[in-house]
Amino acid sequence: VLRKDAFDDGMEAGKAIGRAEDTLDLLEEIGTVPEELREKILDQKDLDILRVWFRLAARAKSVEEFQAGIGGPMSANS
Repeated sequence: VLRKDAFDDGMEAGKAIGRAEDTLDLLEEIGTVPEELREKILDQKDLDILRVWFRLAARAKSVEEFQAGIGGPMSANS
């Protein structure tokens, strides 16, 4: 049972990393992603939140719009 739990945890972590990277890829298509936003996305492990962020990134017209949508701070140099 412990092996299965560890395997499942590893699978979830891998999915989270992949979804975070996909979100960043979408954002990089529309602008420069500030380092603090990049870290916030990569640090997020909740797949439900990452799913919402991915969809928001797909619809956003700018990185700033995405940041506003997730409640993040606006970067002065973006």
